[in-house]
Amino acid sequence: TGKYLSAFQEKGYYSRRELNKSYIEICRSTQVPAVGMLEFSNMCMILSDQGILEVRAIQRR
Repeated sequence: TGKYLSAFQEKGYYSRRELNKSYIEICRSTQVPAVGMLEFSNMCMILSDQGILEVRAIQRR
């Protein structure tokens, strides 16, 4: 998982879609079934509630 996490550290922020894509790649490489997008969004919110992940609203122009 190191190569996936190091890519996250470079940019500093990511869309939920980008995080989900990396999550799916990690699941495939470890042969663990991935959850769907709704469940993934819920996981992000739980991590945000615990202060582990910061979730921001998208600023639209």
